[in-house]
Amino acid sequence: MDPIIEIPTSSLLRRTTKLNPRLAQPDLASDRIVLSNSLRGYIRHAWHVIEPSTVYLENWHIDLIAEYLEAVTAGQIKRLLINMPPRYAKSTCVSIMWPTWVWTRESGNPTLEGPGTKWVFASYADELRTKHSLDRRKMLQSDWYRQRWPKPAELTGDQNVKTLFTNSSSGQMFATTMTGAGTGLGGNYIVIDDPHKTKEESTSADVKAQVAVYGDTFATRHDDKKQGVTVIVMQRINDLDLSAHVPATTEEEYVHLKIEAEATGHQVFSFPRSPRVFTREPGDLLWESREGPFEIRRQKAVMGKWKYAAQYQQDPIPEGGAIFQREWFSHRFHRDKDTGIPLGVNEALCLLKFRSGDPQFYSRRMFLCLKA
Repeated sequence: MDPIIEIPTSSLLRRTTKLNPRLAQPDLASDRIVLSNSLRGYIRHAWHVIEPSTVYLENWHIDLIAEYLEAVTAGQIKRLLINMPPRYAKSTCVSIMWPTWVWTRESGNPTLEGPGTKWVFASYADELRTKHSLDRRKMLQSDWYRQRWPKPAELTGDQNVKTLFTNSSSGQMFATTMTGAGTGLGGNYIVIDDPHKTKEESTSADVKAQVAVYGDTFATRHDDKKQGVTVIVMQRINDLDLSAHVPATTEEEYVHLKIEAEATGHQVFSFPRSPRVFTREPGDLLWESREGPFEIRRQKAVMGKWKYAAQYQQDPIPEGGAIFQREWFSHRFHRDKDTGIPLGVNEALCLLKFRSGDPQFYSRRMFLCLKA
C-alpha cells in the first residue's frame, strides 16, 4: 500500500492524500505560472516564508487589497491610498508580498512588471523600513522563491545591503525614512507605509515635516512621470496626517480604499479585477477570526475612543461624538411660576469644528434649550 503523503498546497492550507512519493513534489512550472498571475494566490502560498509561526487566516480584505494592487500593477490605478487598522497584514501584503510578486512577472509592461522594476519604500522609522527591507530580501533569497523564479532572486553582490539591493535584471528595492537621506533615488513604484508615528498630534512638527516631504520629495521621484505609481498604506492618526493631505490635491486622482475594523453602516466593496462583491452590515467586524468582539471591546477600553476612532475606524473624528458630547451639558431645573411645569436649561460651551475645507474654522458658542 502506498504511504500517505502530506502535500503543502500553500504555507498553511494543506491536504492529505495517497500518492506515490515521487509525485509528491510541488509542480514548480505550474506554480510559476499560476502564482505569478494571482497576487491573492501568491500571498497565500508565500505566507509561510515571512510568517512561519503565524497561521494564515483567509479573509476578504486581503483578497480585496490584492486586487487593488493588481490593478496598480496593470497601470489601471496610478495613485492608491489604503487606510486600515494596525496588525491586519497591511505591510505584509503591500510592502513585502506585492513587490516580490511584481518581480515574478516577466511579461507585460516592463515599466511596471518584471524583475527590472525599481522601488522606493518609505516609513516613519529606521527600524520599520529596515525590517520591511530585510523581509523582502528574505523572500527573494528563500528556497521557495528561488526554485520558482531564479532570475529576480539573483541579487548583485556590489549592491546588497539591508536597505538597498539590486538584482541581475537591474531591478532595485530601496528603503528610506520619510525625512531620511537617499531620497534622491527614484523608481517606478513609490510605496509609503506608515509615514507617521501613531502617537503624533496634529500639531506635531514631525507630522508637518512628513506631509511636506511627500510633496517636496516623493511626489517627484518617479523615473517615468506618466506611468509611475504611488501607493500609501497607513492607519489614520489625526485629521492633518498624510491621508488627509493627499485627497485634497484632486489633480493626483487618488483612489481611496478605507477599511474599518467595525462597519459603521451598510458597505459594499466591489473588487476591481473580478466580479466579486463583498457586503458589510453595521457592526460587522473586519477579521473576526483574528480580532473578535472581546478583543475589540478591550482595544476600545485601552486605547480610548479618540485613538480607536482614528486607528481602527480610520476616522479621527469619532462617529457621533466630535461635535456634541453629552457630558459637556450641565442641567439645571426650575418650575414655571404660573404652571408649575418643570423646565430644564441645558448649557454647553462647545468647541465646534467645521470641516468644510482648508483652512479649518473653529467657533465657540453658547447654546440654550428650554424643554418641558
